[in-house]
Amino acid sequence: RSNLARLDRVLNENVGNLPFAEKSETLSKSKISMTREVAEVAVWDINAIDVRQKQMAKLAVKAWPLKPR
Repeated sequence: RSNLARLDRVLNENVGNLPFAEKSETLSKSKISMTREVAEVAVWDINAIDVRQKQMAKLAVKAWPLKPR
């Protein structure tokens, strides 16, 4: 399962592939607010990933809107 969160290279090297419960404290220290939001999730399971993907999709449409030709 992917964490779907940007994380500073140094912080990411420290947590690598640790279980989410161990990684969430580091995620909460991120400079990126969207990454800190991931740390607020109690359990990183398929449902949490689905919610996160939907949030990211809504943001993507706003960031890269389709322009009429």
